[in-house]
Amino acid sequence: MICDEIAASLDNRNALEIEKVIFSLENVGILTITHRIYKENMQRYNKIFLLQGGEIVEQGTWEELIGRKGAFFQLAAAFQKVSAYTEPD
Repeated sequence: MICDEIAASLDNRNALEIEKVIFSLENVGILTITHRIYKENMQRYNKIFLLQGGEIVEQGTWEELIGRKGAFFQLAAAFQKVSAYTEPD
């Protein structure tokens, strides 16, 4: 299944719930293109690729990318700060 920004027009809570439903599908490979970096969902992917300017600049699991403290780490940290202000209670 290819998911290209499937929740881009949704609020954060509904976007997260839709991703959870997709992850619950059995025997389905998932390729997701997203700008939302939720730790809970990102940890479920076997491999994450970070593209900048059409080039892969980092790849790995959530743990690997966060551990490197590189470009993905910076994006994830910025997303968490922003989503803290936009997440519904």
